[in-house]
Amino acid sequence: MINKLHWLPVGQLDIDRSSLNHHAQPGELVRLQIWSYLLETDHGPILIDTGMPDSFIDNPDYFKSTPFEGRFIPRMTADDSIVAVLDRIGYQPDDIHAIVISHMHMDHAGGNPHFPNTPIYVQQTEVDAAIGNLEYAPPEFSQYIHNINNDKCCSLLFFSSH
Repeated sequence: MINKLHWLPVGQLDIDRSSLNHHAQPGELVRLQIWSYLLETDHGPILIDTGMPDSFIDNPDYFKSTPFEGRFIPRMTADDSIVAVLDRIGYQPDDIHAIVISHMHMDHAGGNPHFPNTPIYVQQTEVDAAIGNLEYAPPEFSQYIHNINNDKCCSLLFFSSH
């Protein structure tokens, strides 16, 4: 049973509107709040998404000299790190019972390395799309993923949008 839901703000991302809407003209940036969620359950806390990677902290030029320059600009401070956000509500990484990653983009799976002892679940279709595809997810995130299809604890539903 879910006893409580926490909305966790884990930074912001300026993103080219055309990345969100293929009908939009490139060049207009919009700022998105990035969220993770913590479910307090009878079995222990479950984290939904881990936010952005620490390499984004105070580094709006992260994508400089890459194909993503000017299309993605991270807005993140140390206070936005998933570890800092969890600490503010009384949790540490080892307190987390399980993690579900909605998809493997950097703004959803970037904090995975903070949870080496926690099972992290993602749909097999996401794993297949992300592994080896540097335009989708950096390779270091894939080493922290456990295949949900091999675990009978829960079912994840597939949705084809962001």
